[in-house]
Amino acid sequence: MALTTTLQDYIRLSLTRCKDLGYFVPNATAEGVITWTSGDERIAAVRFKTDTVNNRCIISYRIDGEDVTQKVWLRWCCSNLNRGGYYYFVCPVTGRSCRNLYLVNGRFVSRFAFKALYETQAESHSQRHNPLFKTLDAWDRLEKLERQKYRRYTYRGKPTPYARQVERLLHKAERLAGQMDRYIERNT
Repeated sequence: MALTTTLQDYIRLSLTRCKDLGYFVPNATAEGVITWTSGDERIAAVRFKTDTVNNRCIISYRIDGEDVTQKVWLRWCCSNLNRGGYYYFVCPVTGRSCRNLYLVNGRFVSRFAFKALYETQAESHSQRHNPLFKTLDAWDRLEKLERQKYRRYTYRGKPTPYARQVERLLHKAERLAGQMDRYIERNT
């Protein structure tokens, strides 16, 4: 039996996004609203409150006309570079540390608490190995890279890691486009 549900089908609460919005202030509390949109339409919103003194966050939301308040513990881990540390969510079901929580059956849980696949895991063998799909995936990754906030192609006259990654993806897309042309010629 193949699973067709992918993680992209669920609302995802990302630790990185919460941090970028300023909700993880050391030894303090912070709160606000996090919204998810699709185009111009608002899909969902949650009230998010963090308390880094007690290592917890409280997520309040409304689902099926019912108000829900969920407490999620935070776990502090020291950096291996001896430069402070970072937080993880603690999954309310499994107790595992995670950076993303997904809204499943009215609760935010980690991906380990339910059975779902990444989008690439749900693809068939022919999709994963077809030059057309690989080319489209390479162009999609390149577009995502170009939408990043802080992009620099050179620093002190040398290419940045970002520039090298863009160059690698461009070469990969061009190579795959050539393979796709040969594939189409053989199959027509």
